This record gives sequence, C-alpha cells and structure tokens, in this order.
Amino acid sequence: MNSKPGISGLWANVAISLLGFGLLPVLQKAAIVRGVEPLMAAEITLVFAALTNLTLLLASRLPLRALLQRQHVGGLIVMGLLGSAAVTLLVTHALAITTATNRSLFLAAYPAATLVFARVMLGEQLQARQYLAILIVMTGLVLVNSNGSGVRLGLGFWLLAATLPLIGFTDAYAKHLIKGLDPSMLVAGRNFYGALIMLVAIPWMVLGEWPDALEWMLLIGAGVALAFGGWGLYRAFQYDQASLVAALVGTAPILTLAAESTLLEISLGPWQWFGVIAVIGSGIWLGRNRRPS
Repeated sequence: MNSKPGISGLWANVAISLLGFGLLPVLQKAAIVRGVEPLMAAEITLVFAALTNLTLLLASRLPLRALLQRQHVGGLIVMGLLGSAAVTLLVTHALAITTATNRSLFLAAYPAATLVFARVMLGEQLQARQYLAILIVMTGLVLVNSNGSGVRLGLGFWLLAATLPLIGFTDAYAKHLIKGLDPSMLVAGRNFYGALIMLVAIPWMVLGEWPDALEWMLLIGAGVALAFGGWGLYRAFQYDQASLVAALVGTAPILTLAAESTLLEISLGPWQWFGVIAVIGSGIWLGRNRRPS
C-alpha cells in the first residue's frame, strides 16, 4: 500500500468525491422524471459505475485479479450488497417520490451513521458536541421533509433513512479493509459486486423497457458520478478518520441543490431551508470537532 501523501491529496480526493456525489442524485432524478423505472435506473447506474471503476483500475495499473482473490471476495461482496446494491435500490425508489436535494441531504447525514459504526468497529472516540451535531442533523432532515403544516414523513423519507445504517456500516467497514487493499480496489469491488448481485437477483436491464438516448446519457453520467464519488471518498480515507472524511463529503448537497434548482426548478419553504442549513452546517461541524486518530 502506498504511504500517505500530503494534505493536498486529501482535499483533491474530497473535491472529486463532492463533485461525483453532488451530481449523482440530480442525474438520476432527471432520468426518473422522464419515465425511467427506478429498478432500471439503479441497475444502469451501478453497471456503468462498475465499468468506470474497472477502467480507472486499468489506467492505474492495479491488478483486476485482486477483486477475485479469496481473501477479498467476502468483504467486497458484503460492501457490494449493502453499500451499492441495497442503497442504490432504495435511493432510486425514493427519487421517484422526493427531490434529489432531499436524497443528497441524507448524504450529509451519513457522518452521523458513520460515527456510530466507526466508534464500535474502529474505536474512534466521540465528543459530547458530536452527539449534539448528530441530533441537529436528524432534526434538519425532519424539517426538510416537512410541508410547512406539520411534520409528515412520507415513504421517500423512510426509504432514504434506511440507507443511513447501510452506509454507516459500509464506510466503517471500508476503513477497516483499507489496511489490506488499495482504496481504488475497494470502490471498484464494491460497485462491481453490487452490479453483479443486482443483475442476477433482478435482471431489469434484460427484462425491462430500455431508456431513450437522453435517459441513457443521464444514467451513464450518474454511473460515472457514482464511480468517481466513491473513488475519491475511499482514497480520502487514507488521510484521516472515517468520520472526518464523510463529514467533508457531506457538503455535497450544496452542489445538488444548485443543480436541481437550475434544472428541475424545485422550491423550498422557510422551514425546509432551515433544515438544509442545519444538516449541512452540522455535517461540517462534525468534521471540525473531532479527536485525532
């Protein structure tokens, strides 16, 4: 494994991850708005994410055979099943009934879940103010999903909420596995096995109605965004705590909101704006107020 480069490497990889995860939900939402079935959107996204990651491995001259080695296959299948296949299925179904910004805000909430699993699995210590930040994040998510006349959490909220423990566990598990496997291999294996599991279990790309040319472009773009988002995230894990890196990447909803406001013309109420600020601000705070590894 390569030694840790300087701090510029952390920010470069975080920037790559931010761009990928910021654009991903908007591209998927745009395709689903045009009529693509969520299952089809999920499978195309994952297939092209896997292809992009495999291409990155070849360009980096990393051995693809490592993805098939016995000591790595079990862990990569777990990550692929939970962190790629299950999460992508939940997200695409949620995007059919909620906004891309709402989906992206759950990305900003992932540090809260990652903190819990990083504490249990990696021994990372939590401060009292981090627990407060977690509470603010969850309150912000509830506000974003309110409609101004009371809190009414719909199916979209619960589908996205179900991704929190999946991502929290997968991120902490990845931090553990990274000790023995290059991070580029981790994200490639995660998406490769996730796509394979989904195609075998639910072969929608074979049986379903195929998208038109523009929808293909949107979903291929989503796959590339997912690939680079994860690639930058796991490489950034080399530099600092899982909780810090996840908190930095949690600012992606700023980009998602800007893109969705421009392309899909969404509007938010005052309490929803307050929720957006609470989620993103607390995500950043989680990263700034941490104990050293």
